[in-house]
Amino acid sequence: SAASDVYKRQTENMMDMLTDKQKELIYALYFEKQTYQEYADIHGISSAAVNNMRNKAVTKLRASLEELSESNEKKKLRKK
Repeated sequence: SAASDVYKRQTENMMDMLTDKQKELIYALYFEKQTYQEYADIHGISSAAVNNMRNKAVTKLRASLEELSESNEKKKLRKK
């Protein structure tokens, strides 16, 4: 449907704001269900570094989501 296409594009745009490493991390943690320690062991970094990377990625995604929400609210107001 058109709505799901819009949602997919918006999600892709949000993910595009992340670095390749951040995208990989988000995918591993949330889709592959890796633990911080598993990801850390695979990539030769500390679990604290994984936590820091995740926090930065999530902060970027939240900011992007807030911008998107504000933009959608403005569009709704213009239609009234």
